[in-house]
Amino acid sequence: MTENEYKQFVDEVYKGNVLLGVDRAFARQLFTGVSIKTIEEKTGETPYLEKAIVAVAFLGGPLALLASLILAIFALKWWAVLAVPICVTVWLVYHGMSCRGDAGILFVSFLLLGSIVLYFSSLLPNNGLGLLVSCFLLSLWLSRFLYWGSTFFLRAFVLRSYNAFVTFGEGLRIAKPHNG
Repeated sequence: MTENEYKQFVDEVYKGNVLLGVDRAFARQLFTGVSIKTIEEKTGETPYLEKAIVAVAFLGGPLALLASLILAIFALKWWAVLAVPICVTVWLVYHGMSCRGDAGILFVSFLLLGSIVLYFSSLLPNNGLGLLVSCFLLSLWLSRFLYWGSTFFLRAFVLRSYNAFVTFGEGLRIAKPHNG
């Protein structure tokens, strides 16, 4: 695709005549496994902010899970023997499902917001339980954001940079809308 064809393509995407999808696993791998230097060599741009945000989600998800497991021990006492394996299993399944293209972030965002409101309203029997729930939901949110954010950032990157479009084209999916 030439640069002129690319510019027309971008116009068609913004008009809604063409859909541009991004493979979530590819996008996550790009922002977590490819160095800034390599991206700059191939595209002429350095997405420092995007890589930093994705890195926070990449590291923050497991750290928030670990924190929630530690909080479970203090908040739930011996019930943590049941809660910890359940939390780990739920997180692993949720994390695995986050790379699917239809995995949205809205529901878990509302759950996280609700848990924060619940924590600060002191409606739970103890603050440790509220903090545990919020921390666990934060781990789920970060896990989902890792893929959602990577996809969002890569899509924006290839729509503003012809070099990025050509370089990362293997992770893109182009289609016509169903109604078009």
